[in-house]
Amino acid sequence: MERMIRLVEIGLTIGKNLVVIIAAFVGITIAIAAYNFATGNIAWGIVNSVFGAGGLVFLAQIRQKRRRHYSRRAKYRETRPPKYREAEAA
Repeated sequence: MERMIRLVEIGLTIGKNLVVIIAAFVGITIAIAAYNFATGNIAWGIVNSVFGAGGLVFLAQIRQKRRRHYSRRAKYRETRPPKYREAEAA
């Protein structure tokens, strides 16, 4: 049971920092593509550029999805009645 809880905690941590992790991988891929173009490996430079562009598209989709999700939660909070009410005086 403790292992399962630990795995869930790791999954939540990764999910919370997913945008930063993907941005780091995209940056590394674009740096490798630039290095390949600079050294004359045009084919590998193109391949890495395609992977970098795909990573940027994936990053944009995640950002858009999270923004939509958080705006929906904010609307729900506004319409929800308060959890505690003040006691009415007699």
